[in-house]
Amino acid sequence: MSKTNALETAWNTYIFNDVDLANIGNAAGLQNTGGSSTFWLALFSQSPGESGSITYEVNYTGYVRKSVARVGASIFTVSANNVTNAGTISFAACTAGTSYAYYMGICSAATGTNVMYYGALATPISITNGVTPQILAGDFDLNEY
Repeated sequence: MSKTNALETAWNTYIFNDVDLANIGNAAGLQNTGGSSTFWLALFSQSPGESGSITYEVNYTGYVRKSVARVGASIFTVSANNVTNAGTISFAACTAGTSYAYYMGICSAATGTNVMYYGALATPISITNGVTPQILAGDFDLNEY
């Protein structure tokens, strides 16, 4: 069994833009959070995989997960069954150390093992002292199938 494109789009809009998902469970459907929900974006040097492992989360000095609100399409754009970042996402600058980011994960908390979604970056990021890692608009691409 597979989800239809319509459900994939509605689900992605609910998850990434905090928009009601109608007619699921009851007539009111799954309701939005009213703007109080946050995602935490994380960078990874290798894929977190289906287990959501944080083993390969980057660890340069100055790194923290990036907090983003789930309201509206300002961070993520949903089109059909595809989700992409609408604008540039900037992480904290590297003050020491070296790392490479090949993947971004979407987490439910600032720390811990809670990777919900992940995907390869279109353009890997070389992180060295003084570099502010950025994911340019459209460089993160997630597809529901």
